[in-house]
Amino acid sequence: MKTTKKILSAMLAIALICCMALTAFAAQAIGITEGANPGIAAQKVQKTWTAASLSQMNNTEAFNFQLAYVGATAVGTNQTAVPQYNSADFATKQVSITGNWLDQATQAQSTSATNEISYVDLFDGITFSAPGVYEFTLTEIAGTNPNIDYSEASYKLKVTVAWATDELTGQPKDELAILGVVETSLSTDPTGEKLDIDEVVFPNTAVDNASLKVTKAVEGNAANVNDYFKFTVALSGISGTYDIAYTGNTYQEGETNPTSITAVEGAATFDIYLKHGESFEVKNLPETATYTVTEEDTDYTESVNDQDTNTANGTIGKDGATLNYVNTKTTVTPTGVFMDVLPYVVMLAVVAIGAGAFVVIRRRREEEQF
Repeated sequence: MKTTKKILSAMLAIALICCMALTAFAAQAIGITEGANPGIAAQKVQKTWTAASLSQMNNTEAFNFQLAYVGATAVGTNQTAVPQYNSADFATKQVSITGNWLDQATQAQSTSATNEISYVDLFDGITFSAPGVYEFTLTEIAGTNPNIDYSEASYKLKVTVAWATDELTGQPKDELAILGVVETSLSTDPTGEKLDIDEVVFPNTAVDNASLKVTKAVEGNAANVNDYFKFTVALSGISGTYDIAYTGNTYQEGETNPTSITAVEGAATFDIYLKHGESFEVKNLPETATYTVTEEDTDYTESVNDQDTNTANGTIGKDGATLNYVNTKTTVTPTGVFMDVLPYVVMLAVVAIGAGAFVVIRRRREEEQF
């Protein structure tokens, strides 16, 4: 009797194992959804964009990220299976975070704005068909906006998948459940220690930036401090809008001087008129931006930074660029014809008087001899 019970128990155990194995193969693949995984759906990836000035922000900027599959570790003795995406083994996918950056920053009277993407959207389309701890990495893909210092932060996301259990018996069912997503920072602080995180955040700050400054002065006794001089400025390696500040901005003929410029296909060309004592400064340019500044030819003698030229070019660099234009006009003070010949007339008079005196004295001596 005891032997029979042992045999029956063994058979039941084997049957249970077989059923679980069959269940594993028959389980329907699942993904992260808002309804089934409300806790996970509440988790977000945040993007914070901080610009050097409000004018450099826009509502169309998109920040891109790469989610990559690393591998899986087993839960118990269950075999893992590669997550699926578009009916194929998942490797990587890209997601974007967009938003009304400029509107948000303007309303907050700030140069910073934050938008986010939920884990539902991050893992959209990725399904899991077997228990396991599935590991992914999330990194930002550097964009092309020269005003933005893109984040180098990286994160590990571990998705735990297990068998769902019967609430009454606690026994595993032929259904899978996603238990949670654990986030770990892969970035380190200056000491090399891993950073603790409460949420996945990618901060973007403004790149190191500097200004292009142009000053105007006139010299010489024929210069006119009210003359205006035209400067043509060409910038490249830029994106977005840049503010222009002035010391004196009195030009009113025709179109007035611009107070900002907007790049088209990475470049901008514009004209500015200055007179003596005035200057302009294009602010918050990226250090890698290049410039060419040309002053229109006039009847003045032009120089820039003590060089006899009317054109300057270069790269903005860490300390920015300052171009001091000086125009010189002089004239010779007239002295008059009389003043020019007077010394010679005096000399001739002296010679003539001396010659006359010599002749008179000689004649007197000759008469005395006779």
